[in-house]
Amino acid sequence: MGLAMQLIPQQWPHWLSVDAPSPCAQYHRPRSRRDPDTWAYWQMTSGNWVNQWRESCEDQRLLVQFQTLPPDVYKVEAGKQLIALYWAEKGDAQVLQRIAAVLKALA
Repeated sequence: MGLAMQLIPQQWPHWLSVDAPSPCAQYHRPRSRRDPDTWAYWQMTSGNWVNQWRESCEDQRLLVQFQTLPPDVYKVEAGKQLIALYWAEKGDAQVLQRIAAVLKALA
């Protein structure tokens, strides 16, 4: 699927409404754009994605992808080299396929 996975310690924001684990499973893939944008969004409640200041995500390109993710995805972030997703790993192979598709689309 083009993904890598590792357990990463996380310091979750105090305002996150779920009790996310640390370490948490991080699925990631390399970025393919030459000058990629960087961002991070947390899922406060199912389908409600916010940045570090708790402002709602308004980027339609991202929201279309985020809407396909399960409620146990805690965070999606894009750095200069990687796109990463933090997930509780609940669900079946179909859920993992959706996660892989989102990471590929956003890479």
